[in-house]
Amino acid sequence: MIYKDKNGNTKYYYYKKKRGRKKKRGPKKIIKKIGRKKQQTWNYKIISCTFNKQDSVVGYFHTMNETEIAKQKLLLENDSICIEKKTFIPFNNNKHKKIIDFKCEYLVLEKIRDNSDNVTQLRNEYGKIVDTISTNDKWKIIDKFQHKIEETYWVYGCNPRTDKKNFLWILDEFINKYLICDNNLIIRVYYYYNKIIFRYDDNDINFVICKNESDSIRLYNKLIENCNKYKHVIFIGKVINKSETGQFIINLISDKTGWQKNKIIRKNTL
Repeated sequence: MIYKDKNGNTKYYYYKKKRGRKKKRGPKKIIKKIGRKKQQTWNYKIISCTFNKQDSVVGYFHTMNETEIAKQKLLLENDSICIEKKTFIPFNNNKHKKIIDFKCEYLVLEKIRDNSDNVTQLRNEYGKIVDTISTNDKWKIIDKFQHKIEETYWVYGCNPRTDKKNFLWILDEFINKYLICDNNLIIRVYYYYNKIIFRYDDNDINFVICKNESDSIRLYNKLIENCNKYKHVIFIGKVINKSETGQFIINLISDKTGWQKNKIIRKNTL
């Protein structure tokens, strides 16, 4: 580039042309910072425990409000249980097995962020305030409530350990399915100690084996509650060994299974 200064002298000016694309017009874009945002700390969690031992973690939560929302969802799940599991048979190698009360609950834990201990005072199942101690020094128990589990039953023809059935399956397979096929069919339901027997017009039977008589009573009552709308389902009630009906039922079970009488008349599954 040629130009003249104030004195009239000719001057030469050189400049280097910039390479690259042209500069874009308009406002500059806001560049977002790369990196993780500061996360909130997990102050609470809910766990599931069976016989005072942790099974699983339901979830972690930042605030007590989030924890309370999760608790209400778990309580709704408890309400949806048809028949609650109340008894349990430990599977061990001991010859002297026994049926024990089933215990499962949810624990709400709070993170300890000071020098306080992990002892809190909560009400037990009898309403008495007692000291509750967590086995983890970093968390303390601030609340607990029941975790209801759906009861399952041994149905004859299915594996008694790996293929147990719940109440809704029994209702559909042993009552609803038969009535859909034949509206004139009469289904007679018997309660025989720890067994519930479904007898049809051709004397064919299906039956469910419960852990003890208490479980069979609860199942029997639940069936009555859900079959009030059916006129073709007759609930006979309890039968005993010495009665004529009891001997008839024993013979039906024996013909169906080939079991000996001493196995059929058991009052529990031990």
